Amino acid sequence: MKRTLSWIVIIAMLFSIVITGCSSGQETSDAEGAGGTSAVKSSEETKVLKIGSMFNNPDPANQGGWDISQYKGMKALEGNYGWTVSIAENIAYPQVEEVVLSYIDKGYDIVIFPDNGMIETWQKMYPKHPDTYFIMISSTATVPDDATNTTVYQADQYTYGSLVGIVMANMTESKKVGLIGGSPIGSVKYQFSGIIEACKAIDPEIEVSIYFAGDWSDTAKHMELTQIMIEDGVDTFFAMTGAGDKGVYEAAAAAGAKVIGYATDMYEYAPDCIATSVLFDFESLYAQIGQDVMAGTIEQKVYPLGIEYMKLADFRGSVDAEVEAAIHDYVEKFRAGEFKVDYFIHEDILN
Repeated sequence: MKRTLSWIVIIAMLFSIVITGCSSGQETSDAEGAGGTSAVKSSEETKVLKIGSMFNNPDPANQGGWDISQYKGMKALEGNYGWTVSIAENIAYPQVEEVVLSYIDKGYDIVIFPDNGMIETWQKMYPKHPDTYFIMISSTATVPDDATNTTVYQADQYTYGSLVGIVMANMTESKKVGLIGGSPIGSVKYQFSGIIEACKAIDPEIEVSIYFAGDWSDTAKHMELTQIMIEDGVDTFFAMTGAGDKGVYEAAAAAGAKVIGYATDMYEYAPDCIATSVLFDFESLYAQIGQDVMAGTIEQKVYPLGIEYMKLADFRGSVDAEVEAAIHDYVEKFRAGEFKVDYFIHEDILN
């Protein structure tokens, strides 16, 4: 039986809290860092909801499209509702549990796990801590029927990858495209499979090269892998990674290659090589989370995040008008079910 988050009661939201980034598992507010006194004041008459999250990325506000998009969504919760939102940065996956326990010890109401690399810690934490609510943003997690304190928002990475593949297949002139992943986690398998199958559906002769850096933030390694593929004739790239994406952008820009941005509009971060971005609308997602929490209607289940959360950013003249028109035509037909991408998971991607 599904229950709602009725145990969180918000009487009034009176304070505007500034999101603070923390490194190595340390999280503080600006007021705490400046003078040791929190700007958050609560009483029996006032409850300010406390949200905690953490990123593997050392700078999620500015690096890695997935992280940038989620960071903005979390910040909107803080701005719209006056909630305390604390974000720990540069957290290695083995350290996530320590950060979560710190939030629990400090009485945080909700802990958000923003990526699939944290799924094991999430699975361990929520059954042991029933007084804290846990939100998992994932493409593979599920919620047991007896769960009472967790919700999963499941991104359809295969559909997202299909949109990326549509763009890449229409843009490439060499018929060689390159994919770079930070680490071979489960969500990458689905996303990259969607890209491969969409490329195949448009042009079976397109070659798809895949490399993993083994790390989400190693800029030099990402640059090296990009250069290897450029030497092999790859002219269009997509990177599902974190802060290491800067290496992809630098190498692509130097060679005149194009990159499809991940999850957020990456043009302002790499205008010399970003052709467009396939956006994931996390700001709308977090707005919905905020509304559901406020109304007490958030449920212990998996909420699917499908194509309605995905769209293309502007091309800004990066491709010929005919190519851009063809891409938009394919995308609209894909949305309408008129252009089909076979569903086939390439299990060997992670090997």
